Amino acid sequence: ASVLAIAPRPEGYRGRWLQLPGDAAGYARGLYAALRELDEPGAELLVELPPRGSAWEAVHDRLARAERGAGKGAGEAADGSA
Repeated sequence: ASVLAIAPRPEGYRGRWLQLPGDAAGYARGLYAALRELDEPGAELLVELPPRGSAWEAVHDRLARAERGAGKGAGEAADGSA
């Protein structure tokens, strides 16, 4: 599994760890890049949820859409069906 987090990689963790900035704008930029980079069929992605608040609403919306598979083509469900 790959991990997206604001926190630094724990000592001894051997998996893929992408640390994102702690500010909403920087996190959003990093999130979009990370989701593109990690977009592989069957890939497991663990996400440390970022803070709540109005500055973070778009980030939480994008995470929710990614969880539902909204990155798929128009009319295509997360499981690949139309």
